[in-house]
Amino acid sequence: MHKTLTALALITLAGCTIAGRESDGPDLVVKSSKTPQVYARCLGPKWLSMNPATTSVETEQGYKIAASATYYGVVSLASVERSPEGSNIKAYFPVTKLGTDGWKQPVIDCL
Repeated sequence: MHKTLTALALITLAGCTIAGRESDGPDLVVKSSKTPQVYARCLGPKWLSMNPATTSVETEQGYKIAASATYYGVVSLASVERSPEGSNIKAYFPVTKLGTDGWKQPVIDCL
């Protein structure tokens, strides 16, 4: 029971930090001819190699891929939504002084 409550609390906290990150507006908006699933299969492993606390969640519109850091929350987020042409991607990156440069290039590489 304790583990379930802890997991629920962490999921709720992650949801709050993701919502807060999205309210700031995207740092990069791009389109891909790939489906959301194919695009997420490309970006997810690239971000995972940069940060082992990266998660990918399927949504009604596509996928959300988030990389988190202890005591900071979400440091990088990509929202991949289905479009008639493939996918629309909105990406949110951390402030570079945190030493987390490099999040943008994988987003572009997977297009």
